[in-house]
Amino acid sequence: MSLQMLLEGPDLDGILREVEANYGREFRVIQAEQVRSGGMGGFFAKQHYEVTIEISDPDIIAGINAQKKKSNILKLITLHQHQQQ
Repeated sequence: MSLQMLLEGPDLDGILREVEANYGREFRVIQAEQVRSGGMGGFFAKQHYEVTIEISDPDIIAGINAQKKKSNILKLITLHQHQQQ
């Protein structure tokens, strides 16, 4: 089992450093693209990178999934608190 994630950032090296810092070196880059958006006729366009990575280590995947569940629970609690006001 593996997990694929799409990450975005202003520079490719920064994205890869962040991935390595958060998940270690056990990942594979599936795709990396330089994306330009906005502007007129190519002028004033904003540039960023989108990188798709694949993680195969089951322990790292379990940690990511646990963090997602925790985040979703916190979002539900916050939503409930706002509805009670």
